[in-house]
Amino acid sequence: QPGLLLRGRLRVNGEEKGKKWDVSVMDEGLERLESVKTGIAGAVAGSLAAAPIALLAANRLSPQWEFNHDALAVSLGLSALVYRYAIRTDPNPMLKQGVVGAFAITRILSALRVS
Repeated sequence: QPGLLLRGRLRVNGEEKGKKWDVSVMDEGLERLESVKTGIAGAVAGSLAAAPIALLAANRLSPQWEFNHDALAVSLGLSALVYRYAIRTDPNPMLKQGVVGAFAITRILSALRVS
């Protein structure tokens, strides 16, 4: 039975069941699905918000413009995931390293140029 995850603790019917990383408590498949939904929602919402301004650019529809906006969608998706994982209080060290890696990828994508 899925429960409600609040601050790293699972609550089912108002009763605390344990920490998030207790393997017997959380379904990792559901966590991954929520991460995918978060990334997609961040990328789509941010891209739709940026579209009207981006279409006013002088170099619209050029290869550099297209690459910039594809990179923007990836960056927005990663930012949504970073926010989802950064606010959690999990003891998982790989999660913290993943947050740093995602920030690095978004910075690298913004610096690339296409010719």
